Amino acid sequence: MPVYFGFPVSCEEAFRLFGQDFEGPAQTIMEQRNYRRDSWFIGSHLVPLLNKYLANNQSDLRLFETDKGACVIGYKIMELCGSTDNYIEVNNLLGVLITLKQRFDTEMRALSVDLSYIVLQRVEEEPETVHNPKPFVITHSTH
Repeated sequence: MPVYFGFPVSCEEAFRLFGQDFEGPAQTIMEQRNYRRDSWFIGSHLVPLLNKYLANNQSDLRLFETDKGACVIGYKIMELCGSTDNYIEVNNLLGVLITLKQRFDTEMRALSVDLSYIVLQRVEEEPETVHNPKPFVITHSTH
C-alpha cells in the first residue's frame, strides 16, 4: 500500500500552488483526446508535466496520482511502501517523518509556494479550503 507525505490535492490545485499554467495544457489534452472539462483523466496526462517542472528546479517533491483525479504533492514514504517487513520501530518512523517535514518545508520555501491557503481534495469528497495547512501522512489502498 503506497504511503505519502504531503497534501492531497487535485492536479489543477497542484499546478496553481507552483504557479504553473493548467488551463493551456488541459485544453490541449481535451482537444487531442476529446475529454470533457470535468474529466479526471485530464490530470493523468498533466502529472508528468508538473513533475518535469519540479525536477528541473532540483526538487524532490513529486505529484503522485492516486485515484479518480486525486493527487498528492509531496513524497512517497519509501520506508513504509513495499516493505516485506510488517513492523517499523516508532522511533525510526518518527525520525523519517521529522526529516520529511523539514525537507518539505525547505523545498516549498525554495519554490516560493504560498501556503496561506490550499484546496485539499480527498478521494470522492468535496474540496476543502484550509488556511496555513500542515502536511499529512496519506495512505492509498490499491484494492
